[in-house]
Amino acid sequence: MGLQIQRLYFEKKTGEVLTTGKALIFDEAKVREEERYDGYYSIVTSEEHLTDEEIIETYRGLWEIEKTFKITKSTLESRPVNVSLPEHIDGHFISCFISLIIIRLP
Repeated sequence: MGLQIQRLYFEKKTGEVLTTGKALIFDEAKVREEERYDGYYSIVTSEEHLTDEEIIETYRGLWEIEKTFKITKSTLESRPVNVSLPEHIDGHFISCFISLIIIRLP
């Protein structure tokens, strides 16, 4: 939860806080309202055709994608590619992809 401030204006293009000369007001009522949702996660989606359960299950699977990216960027060390011929580059990434599949097998 961030601070709830009234009369805090931003430049839409840059996000810079604008100095308006108006005193800022801490919105304690808004903080209390937001506290009602502490401990809950809110999911916003455009997948209106899915049921609530399907949406939740889809988002639960996102951690696997994130874990795969993390492995690709760290453990596999697929970069830098120290080869220059197209077939060698293909071979490098195929071996990295096969390694990723082996790592990710249950």
